[in-house]
Amino acid sequence: MMVKSVAMVAGLVGSLIIGGCSSDSTNTPPGGENPTSLPAITNIPAQPVLSRIAAQLEDDVLESIVLGDGSTPITSGSWPRFTPDTSWTWQLLGDTNTNYEVDVYVLDMFQQLEGNVIETLHAQNKQVICYFSAGTFEPWRPDADLFANVPMGNEHYAYATEIWLDVTSPETAKVMANRMDMAVALGCDGVELDNVDGFVADTGLNITYQQELDYQRLLANEAHKRNLAVALKNAVEMIPDVAQYFDLAINEVCLVWNECGTYQAIIDAGKPVFHVEYDQVYVNDPAARAAMCAQSAELNMRTLVMPKLLDGSFRISCDD
Repeated sequence: MMVKSVAMVAGLVGSLIIGGCSSDSTNTPPGGENPTSLPAITNIPAQPVLSRIAAQLEDDVLESIVLGDGSTPITSGSWPRFTPDTSWTWQLLGDTNTNYEVDVYVLDMFQQLEGNVIETLHAQNKQVICYFSAGTFEPWRPDADLFANVPMGNEHYAYATEIWLDVTSPETAKVMANRMDMAVALGCDGVELDNVDGFVADTGLNITYQQELDYQRLLANEAHKRNLAVALKNAVEMIPDVAQYFDLAINEVCLVWNECGTYQAIIDAGKPVFHVEYDQVYVNDPAARAAMCAQSAELNMRTLVMPKLLDGSFRISCDD
C-alpha cells in the first residue's frame, strides 16, 4: 500500500493553514446551522504530523473499513461516560488554553495533528472530544483525497467552501469511520459530529429525516466500537430518537430559539448538554447574563458564553 505522500502532506498543510471549522451562528432558523468563516492560521509546521495518522491516509484504507449498523445502540464498552454536571470548554482556533479547571475539552481534531495538547490535557486528568464535520466535505482537510467516491450535493448554504455529503452512501460513512480511527490514533477520548442535519437543509440530495437518523445512529455505534464517546452537535429535532446512542449533546444558542427543552431526553438519560451562547449582551451586562444563567440552571445545562470564532479569546461559565 502506497501513501499519497505529496498530496496528503499538501492537504495536511492546507488543513492547518486554512483552519476552516464549522461553528454555528445565531442568525439561522431554528434547527439550522450556519458555520462561521474562520481566519487563517499560519506558521504551523507540517513535518511532525503525518506519522500520527499515516495509516488513515493510505490509498486503500477505506477498503478495510467494515461498517456495522445503527439498528441497536452499542452501550457496552470502555469509552468515557459523563454526567449532567460534567464541566467543559470549547476551542477550535488558536493556541489552546490548557489551564481551565474543567473535565472535558472540545477541540478541532485536525488542529491536533501538530503539538501535544491532548497529551498535556491527559496529564491533567482532562478528557478531549475531537470535532469534525460528518456531513460536509471540506476540501482543505488532509483526508480530502479519500472523498473521491463520496456522492456530494450542494454547497453549504452559509459556508460555500463546504459541500453537503450524501449520508445514505456507505462511502460517506466509511470516511467518517476512518476519521474516528484518526481520533483514536491522536488520543482523542471522543468525537463531536457536526453538520448532521442535512434533512432540514437544501442539500440537493433530498435527505429525509429517517436517512439522517440512520446515519447518526450508525456513526454513534462506529464511535462506540472504537471506545470513543460521541457528541451530537445541534440537530435538536433528532434528540428524542438518538438520546440512547449519544453520550452528550453540544448546542449553540438554543435559548435564542426557545428549543433547549428538547434536550430533556439527554438530561433524563444522565448525560450532559454542553451549551454555548454568543450574544455580546451576556458579556457586557451582568444582569442579563445572570438571568440567562438562571434559565440554563433550571434546564441543568452546562452553559458558556464564548466568542463565535471559538478562538479562546474569552470564556465565561455560568457555573463559576
